[in-house]
Amino acid sequence: MGYRMATLEQLRPTADSETKDSSGPWASLVRRWRQSRFANRRRHRRYEVDAAIEVASDGLVRFRALANISSSGALLVPPLDCPVGARVRLTTRHLPMALSGKVVGHFDQGTGIEFESTLSGSFATLWFNSVGKVASVEPKR
Repeated sequence: MGYRMATLEQLRPTADSETKDSSGPWASLVRRWRQSRFANRRRHRRYEVDAAIEVASDGLVRFRALANISSSGALLVPPLDCPVGARVRLTTRHLPMALSGKVVGHFDQGTGIEFESTLSGSFATLWFNSVGKVASVEPKR
């Protein structure tokens, strides 16, 4: 009867500091919660891709691998050193156009990018599939 539930905001400072070194009693729970929350927000089907990509942001160019793509965004590995909200421009020799977007998050797997246009994201997904760069397809739910 005397139990009091902590809110996420109360747990966040502890959880964030503990997940940096992947230790502590809350690290695993917080990591699973973040991953499930992110996965449940997906609006479009993801496709695994095997392609090198050039990322331009704030006058700097970085090279990353494109891990997966959907109509609304992509996952780049390894993670970028850009802040969340930074505008990025993605180009690759496999795609006849550049994709504009913004950084929406940094995860253990890489950096999430949200495209400015789902139309350009859909085109990129189809193009990668047509040139044989789609490694496998996410299973239907």
